[in-house]
Amino acid sequence: MPDTAIDIANRALARVGADDIVSLDDDSAEGRACQREYEGVVREALTVPGGAPYRWRFASKQALLTRLQDTPPGRWAYAYQDPSDVLAVHAVTQGDVPVTYDRYDDKVFTDALTSAAGDLVMDYTFRPNEAMWPGYFTAGVVRDLAVKLAIGLREDTSLARMVAQTFDWAGARRADSQGQTARRLLGHGRLIPARFGGRFGRWPA
Repeated sequence: MPDTAIDIANRALARVGADDIVSLDDDSAEGRACQREYEGVVREALTVPGGAPYRWRFASKQALLTRLQDTPPGRWAYAYQDPSDVLAVHAVTQGDVPVTYDRYDDKVFTDALTSAAGDLVMDYTFRPNEAMWPGYFTAGVVRDLAVKLAIGLREDTSLARMVAQTFDWAGARRADSQGQTARRLLGHGRLIPARFGGRFGRWPA
């Protein structure tokens, strides 16, 4: 049976010797701590697990970009709207060719125009439902949440250090990469965390 947010939260609570909750809205110290920390832990694990940017296969997606009528104030010719669920951008292409772009707020600015050359396509990370998570990713979220709860709920830094040693994101990244086929483009291009914006940089494959 797939894990739910409550299952994952309760596994993290068990790691620090805390009581279970029945909902993330649970009006208890445990519920409030999980509500405060859960989504931030998940988003960080999806984009920078263990502090290092990474693209998870199960959380990758493509979308056609919609050009906006308003043009950028300067330097760029066209503006396109980000998909509503984007967490991190890995590439923007046109006809499988990378285009130069920059990101401002929730928009992509570029000189590329949707035309006979093709639509603009964004490859990006989104936030999938817990039921879609592979076990190695779920285990990492449980560990990271437990570390937060050890400090924020139990106020025990020794416990936090002990819990932190129970999982290594590098192993999860290896498990994920073993299932990848060779990418024709992505993994060797302009791979940028959405929250940082920008067009320069590289996201490790």
